[in-house]
Amino acid sequence: MKKLWLSFKYILPLSILLVPVLVFAQSDYTPLAPIQQLVSGGKTNLDTFLPGLIKFVIGVAGGLAVIRIIIGGIQYIGTDSFSSKGQARETITNALLGLLLAISAYAILYTLNPKLVNINLQLPNQKSGKDINPDGIIAPSTPEALGCKNDCEVIDPRVVPVNESGACSNPRCYASTDLYNKLSLMNDKLRQKNIDWRVTVAYPQDQATSQYYNRYLCYKPGDKAGTCVDVALTSALKAYIKELLIAAESVFGKNGTTNNTHFVYNVCGARRTELQSDANLSAYKNEFQCVSNTIPESMHITYP
Repeated sequence: MKKLWLSFKYILPLSILLVPVLVFAQSDYTPLAPIQQLVSGGKTNLDTFLPGLIKFVIGVAGGLAVIRIIIGGIQYIGTDSFSSKGQARETITNALLGLLLAISAYAILYTLNPKLVNINLQLPNQKSGKDINPDGIIAPSTPEALGCKNDCEVIDPRVVPVNESGACSNPRCYASTDLYNKLSLMNDKLRQKNIDWRVTVAYPQDQATSQYYNRYLCYKPGDKAGTCVDVALTSALKAYIKELLIAAESVFGKNGTTNNTHFVYNVCGARRTELQSDANLSAYKNEFQCVSNTIPESMHITYP
């Protein structure tokens, strides 16, 4: 009991010191010496780093438990003293209990709800009837005022990651309820793979400045408003692109087969040829289309 109290004595102050770190959860950084289990490559942030850290710590705990069990076994075999054998048994028991505690805590939470182990530290925008844009002009923030007729919802960055600025012409971005729910499921699948992605374009778009406004009806006020988004990966590695396509297909269904689902990965030039000729991406080569040279490499999703 005394040992347990000493553990909490040191853990509690450390936890308090970590609280200010949460403020910077959305700040991207590039690790000086990335660990494969924690960072898949490129930039990361605390929001994507912590899930990998938890799995890494459980793995380390397992390794240390095995070492302690081996040490306890050697101590038990190598002594005839009853007191030493008792200490050896205690060492083995503590190692097994520690390992069981680390694994069971994660397993119980994941069994109850996988989202309980999906750490999300992104802070939502404050909700109000109106928002003020960077020019100081009060802008409407309700779906009805913006012309969205598809039961649109605010895209909450805690549920679906979205660019903090530039994704839409309003302080808040919107998506139809059906699309929003599907994007949330896709986010769960990608987070389990520690893949960082973002909604880069969403409703509404500015008619005067956005090239997306006249390209897709879903970015204009009307019946189709809010039924599409453009998404992109932080790191466009081929393995990540494949996982993005797999996640989209598993959630939305194959192109054109379910509720007019449509997703296209916009990529042009030599890069498109490279992706289409990759053996690991052969099942998705028709999804690689050059929609526009002026649009960054990204995936356009329409649903339904």
